[in-house]
Amino acid sequence: AFFCGAALMGVGSTLIGTYLFLYLRTLGADPSLFGFCVICTVAVEIPLFRNSAAVYARFTDAQLLTGAMLAWAVRTLGYSLLSNPWHVLALEPLHGLTFGLTWLSGMRFFPAAFPKAFSNSSISLLYAAQQGVGPILGNVVGGYVFEAIGPRRMYRLASGLFFVMALAFYAVYTRLPPITVEDDKDEDDTAALVAVAAHDDNDAGGDVTPLAAAIACREELGLADSASVDRDARGAHDV
Repeated sequence: AFFCGAALMGVGSTLIGTYLFLYLRTLGADPSLFGFCVICTVAVEIPLFRNSAAVYARFTDAQLLTGAMLAWAVRTLGYSLLSNPWHVLALEPLHGLTFGLTWLSGMRFFPAAFPKAFSNSSISLLYAAQQGVGPILGNVVGGYVFEAIGPRRMYRLASGLFFVMALAFYAVYTRLPPITVEDDKDEDDTAALVAVAAHDDNDAGGDVTPLAAAIACREELGLADSASVDRDARGAHDV
């Protein structure tokens, strides 16, 4: 259930990254607007990551991922209602919730769902879901939908999908046996450092992936044995 939820977040990211600027151009957007959009996406994201310990103390993983889905529902609905392209700037800070809550929930959930020896390897599942399966589906299906019904209806359809999936995910996940998560402040802070470092580096055109950053941070903090770190580092290098 959690893997599917993370993959759905990857679909949402693709609908924005691939099609949003094309949609804004149809509304007569000036190219300078695209730069402002990117700046606004970090308005909430960075403070959220910096206060990850407080977020972890207050919310469960299911609540965080459900919140990300609901934020996607609001964000895509807002896109479908745009008439002035500059109004998109009011929606872009929601990226801090759609991206941030997904990574915060996944960075705690996946290591806890596996034995400690495989805790680093488990991060690759989060990366595969949000950065692999989700974008593939989003690009393939989104392209057909974009051409068939247009961007405005595509985003409206996506909003309904995210809302329904948020309710379905939370209903299913809360009925599953709970997973005990070790309360470790250093591990909580690691999620913030990993997400901020990886996201900033990717924006700057760097080569560090969230998976590689996660492994490096967890090794430095002693959150995994050396054998699993070496094995996962080789896997991260291949990614």
